[in-house]
Amino acid sequence: MMNSGNYDLEVLTLPQLADLREWQLERLEKVTHQLKARVNTEYATGAEVRALAKKCGVTRVTLYRWLGK
Repeated sequence: MMNSGNYDLEVLTLPQLADLREWQLERLEKVTHQLKARVNTEYATGAEVRALAKKCGVTRVTLYRWLGK
């Protein structure tokens, strides 16, 4: 039994799995957009890249990409 959150992935049909994946990707994009905005705000007020990367659970390379550097 493969459980992801509240979903038993073993019993979902192929279309249901596809819909779930689409919904999760949309949600991820929204959360990532908000995370990037907050990173930019904190960076502009003097936060260090290393500390921000650690807070966000991403690499410094990713953080620099989000900052457009």
